[in-house]
Amino acid sequence: MSLGDILKVGCKVVEGATAKAGITIKPGQLVCNDGTGFVPATTTLVATAKAYVALDEVTAVAENRNFRVLIRGVVVVEKALATVAPKGRKLTVGTNGICALATATDIVVAEAAEDAIAATTQIIIRM
Repeated sequence: MSLGDILKVGCKVVEGATAKAGITIKPGQLVCNDGTGFVPATTTLVATAKAYVALDEVTAVAENRNFRVLIRGVVVVEKALATVAPKGRKLTVGTNGICALATATDIVVAEAAEDAIAATTQIIIRM
């Protein structure tokens, strides 16, 4: 499995998006629209904007700033190393658009679709 791989194609919703100029986006990264284009998601942004999962890579110097985002579905994303997330655990946005465990006060953006162990940096989530 690679970051950004969609695992259940029957229930997916994918749309096009435009990255903000000068921003690098990786597949499997959580992204939000900050009003001038899509950027890696932050806890501040998810308070006012929906989080999506980037399915394509966009480099800071790319001429074509368009890429695909997953709105709903089951997908592989990046998570913090050493984070254990059992299936069904609510997730939020961590550093640089990666998934982190949600606390009672965090904004939930997804849930773990399968158990994730501490030794890996990937997690399967359900949006």
